[in-house]
Amino acid sequence: MTTIEKAVIATAANLAWVSMHDITGTTNLEADLGFDSIQKAELLLNLEREHGVTLRARDGLVTIEDVTAAIDAAKSAP
Repeated sequence: MTTIEKAVIATAANLAWVSMHDITGTTNLEADLGFDSIQKAELLLNLEREHGVTLRARDGLVTIEDVTAAIDAAKSAP
């Protein structure tokens, strides 16, 4: 598990009021954690601030893995 994935899981767990141990890379933000659009936006904004990136394609971010990959891609973009 990467540092970024740990950060995504920690932030999601905090917003969803669940244990980090209950979240994996394949956890679905809406179906598994019950996130609505506002919670998802809050998650992504917190992660953008924490990692100093801007996530462009938010609609395709469904799982923890999706969010982690988007942050990785944004960090490596010029």
